[in-house]
Amino acid sequence: MYNIKDASWFSKVKKYMIDKLLNKKNSIIVLSPTTKSCFPCEKSKEMIEHMSDRIKQYNGIDIFFMHFDINEIPDLIEKYSIKSVPSTIFIYTKTKKAIVKYGLLSYKEYEDNIKDTLKI
Repeated sequence: MYNIKDASWFSKVKKYMIDKLLNKKNSIIVLSPTTKSCFPCEKSKEMIEHMSDRIKQYNGIDIFFMHFDINEIPDLIEKYSIKSVPSTIFIYTKTKKAIVKYGLLSYKEYEDNIKDTLKI
Protein backbone atom coordinates (compact mmCIF):
# COMPACT_ATOMS: atom_id res chain seq x y z
CA MET A 1 0.00 0.00 0.00
CA TYR A 2 1.26 3.47 -0.86
CA ASN A 3 1.28 6.40 1.49
CA ILE A 4 -0.42 9.40 -0.11
CA LYS A 5 2.10 11.66 1.64
CA ASP A 6 4.92 9.83 -0.15
CA ALA A 7 4.59 11.04 -3.72
CA SER A 8 7.48 8.95 -5.07
CA TRP A 9 5.03 6.25 -6.21
CA PHE A 10 3.15 8.85 -8.25
CA SER A 11 6.39 9.96 -9.91
CA LYS A 12 7.13 6.35 -10.85
CA VAL A 13 3.68 5.94 -12.36
CA LYS A 14 4.02 9.16 -14.33
CA LYS A 15 7.48 8.13 -15.59
CA TYR A 16 6.07 4.76 -16.63
CA MET A 17 3.22 6.46 -18.50
CA ILE A 18 5.59 8.80 -20.33
CA ASP A 19 7.87 5.89 -21.26
CA LYS A 20 4.88 3.98 -22.65
CA LEU A 21 3.79 7.01 -24.69
CA LEU A 22 7.30 7.55 -26.06
CA ASN A 23 7.29 3.95 -27.33
CA LYS A 24 4.15 4.41 -29.40
CA LYS A 25 4.84 3.99 -33.11
CA ASN A 26 3.34 7.17 -34.56
CA SER A 27 2.18 9.76 -32.04
CA ILE A 28 2.97 13.23 -30.84
CA ILE A 29 3.73 13.61 -27.16
CA VAL A 30 3.52 17.09 -25.66
CA LEU A 31 5.27 17.32 -22.29
CA SER A 32 5.34 20.33 -20.01
CA PRO A 33 8.04 20.30 -17.32
CA THR A 34 7.05 22.51 -14.39
CA THR A 35 7.90 23.19 -10.78
CA LYS A 36 5.76 23.98 -7.75
CA SER A 37 7.33 27.35 -7.02
CA CYS A 38 6.64 28.80 -10.48
CA PHE A 39 3.44 30.78 -11.11
CA PRO A 40 3.79 30.68 -14.93
CA CYS A 41 4.17 26.90 -14.60
CA GLU A 42 0.70 26.71 -13.05
CA LYS A 43 -0.68 28.51 -16.10
CA SER A 44 1.25 26.11 -18.33
CA LYS A 45 -0.31 23.14 -16.52
CA GLU A 46 -3.78 24.62 -17.04
CA MET A 47 -3.03 25.08 -20.73
CA ILE A 48 -1.78 21.49 -21.12
CA GLU A 49 -4.93 20.19 -19.43
CA HIS A 50 -7.11 22.36 -21.66
CA MET A 51 -5.23 21.33 -24.81
CA SER A 52 -5.57 17.64 -23.90
CA ASP A 53 -9.35 18.12 -23.93
CA ARG A 54 -9.26 20.18 -27.12
CA ILE A 55 -6.89 18.25 -29.42
CA LYS A 56 -6.81 14.44 -29.55
CA GLN A 57 -5.52 13.92 -33.09
CA TYR A 58 -3.91 15.76 -35.98
CA ASN A 59 -3.97 14.22 -39.48
CA GLY A 60 -4.86 10.85 -37.94
CA ILE A 61 -1.94 10.94 -35.50
CA ASP A 62 -2.76 10.60 -31.81
CA ILE A 63 -1.62 13.45 -29.58
CA PHE A 64 -0.97 13.04 -25.86
CA PHE A 65 -0.41 15.87 -23.37
CA MET A 66 1.18 15.58 -19.94
CA HIS A 67 2.82 17.87 -17.41
CA PHE A 68 5.31 16.78 -14.79
CA ASP A 69 7.43 18.31 -12.07
CA ILE A 70 11.10 18.64 -13.03
CA ASN A 71 12.06 16.84 -9.83
CA GLU A 72 9.87 13.83 -10.71
CA ILE A 73 11.66 12.84 -13.91
CA PRO A 74 15.08 14.50 -14.04
CA ASP A 75 16.34 12.24 -16.84
CA LEU A 76 13.84 13.83 -19.25
CA ILE A 77 15.09 17.27 -18.24
CA GLU A 78 18.62 16.18 -19.08
CA LYS A 79 17.67 14.30 -22.27
CA TYR A 80 15.93 17.34 -23.79
CA SER A 81 18.38 19.89 -22.29
CA ILE A 82 15.65 21.85 -20.51
CA LYS A 83 17.18 25.09 -19.22
CA SER A 84 14.13 26.82 -17.73
CA VAL A 85 10.46 26.38 -16.92
CA PRO A 86 7.83 26.63 -18.04
CA SER A 87 8.79 24.88 -21.22
CA THR A 88 7.09 22.51 -23.63
CA ILE A 89 8.57 19.49 -25.39
CA PHE A 90 6.90 18.33 -28.61
CA ILE A 91 8.06 14.80 -29.49
CA TYR A 92 7.24 12.90 -32.67
CA THR A 93 7.55 9.24 -31.69
CA LYS A 94 8.02 8.04 -35.26
CA THR A 95 11.31 9.94 -35.63
CA LYS A 96 12.13 10.23 -31.89
CA LYS A 97 12.94 13.90 -32.53
CA ALA A 98 11.70 16.82 -30.47
CA ILE A 99 11.10 20.55 -30.51
CA VAL A 100 11.57 22.41 -27.21
CA LYS A 101 9.87 25.77 -26.61
CA TYR A 102 10.37 27.99 -23.58
CA GLY A 103 7.80 30.20 -21.86
CA LEU A 104 4.03 30.14 -21.91
CA LEU A 105 2.49 29.21 -25.25
CA SER A 106 -0.80 30.34 -26.75
CA TYR A 107 -3.34 27.92 -28.23
CA LYS A 108 -2.13 28.85 -31.71
CA GLU A 109 1.50 28.23 -30.73
CA TYR A 110 0.56 24.75 -29.48
CA GLU A 111 -1.23 24.01 -32.74
CA ASP A 112 1.62 25.41 -34.87
CA ASN A 113 4.25 23.44 -32.94
CA ILE A 114 2.25 20.24 -33.29
CA LYS A 115 2.23 20.77 -37.07
CA ASP A 116 5.96 21.61 -37.06
CA THR A 117 6.74 18.47 -35.03
CA LEU A 118 5.57 16.31 -37.95
CA LYS A 119 8.17 17.95 -40.17
CA ILE A 120 11.18 16.89 -38.08
